Amino acid sequence: MTLCDEVRVEYCQSACCHIKDKEITEAEALTLGDHGAIKREGEWYLRNNPNTGACVYLNPTLGGCGIYDQRPQVCRDYSCVNDTARIEHLIEMVQNADLEHRLSVVDDLRKTATEAYPDLNPDEAFELMFPDLT
Repeated sequence: MTLCDEVRVEYCQSACCHIKDKEITEAEALTLGDHGAIKREGEWYLRNNPNTGACVYLNPTLGGCGIYDQRPQVCRDYSCVNDTARIEHLIEMVQNADLEHRLSVVDDLRKTATEAYPDLNPDEAFELMFPDLT
């Protein structure tokens, strides 16, 4: 399970849905059909909404992926851990959340920092990755 899976409902900013030219497998393309996949120069890609540039499966009402449980591997592999702008926004949301949510998200961020910096002790990893929260 990734940070994206754990905090998806309250804090996800759908960063993975805004990446252009996400290459997918032929099997995934066949599953998604013409609505979700496009073939260019012999390779399959997720289709983007021509008006927003985001993935066609981004559901603005839900604030996330409309096919989350069936999303392609490239989407599953995405991690917002090193996406500084997204992390800063997440930190801002955490700072404004109620205490229970705040503690839960800080625990998730601590796990993420430990995974990102396995050679450091958890406190050092957390301080390095999220200095604004220490």
